[in-house]
Amino acid sequence: MTDESTNPEDRIMDAIRGGVRDPEEMRRLSGLPTVAAVQRTVDKMSIRRDYHDALRDNGMTLDWMAKGIKDIADSPTARDSVRLTAFRTLLGSLGLDRMDDIAVQGKDWEETLLRLAKQDDPARKAIEMKSPEDYEVKAPPTPPEVSAMRQADHATAREMRQDV
Repeated sequence: MTDESTNPEDRIMDAIRGGVRDPEEMRRLSGLPTVAAVQRTVDKMSIRRDYHDALRDNGMTLDWMAKGIKDIADSPTARDSVRLTAFRTLLGSLGLDRMDDIAVQGKDWEETLLRLAKQDDPARKAIEMKSPEDYEVKAPPTPPEVSAMRQADHATAREMRQDV
């Protein structure tokens, strides 16, 4: 498994390639908080793979997309705004659409958000979160009419069982 990967999807794929099948072990290796998060991630990866297969089966490969964008960018009859959008799309696909923030440059925006979310934030520390063990659930009292209906239902059920 490659330790330098920060993407949970990559870590899960490495674990699967390494023969790991236990969801709890995948959770630990991927760094995801729950087994459910591992399962959601695997589901997303599966859907993405199926989508890519469907695109390929319909002739929509990366070459096809690049050629389509190139044809629009090269078209002398296309409006300038359309051609400019084609060039912006190409630059965006290379990650060169915005270079104004050096901290984000060359990084995936999702990774950047995750990294920033994990940093210590004094405002976040000011909010004390209680653990589930700290909560005491107090069930409201059952209204008398509901209790009477339940007793009537139980009596009816007893009568039906005796009839059988």
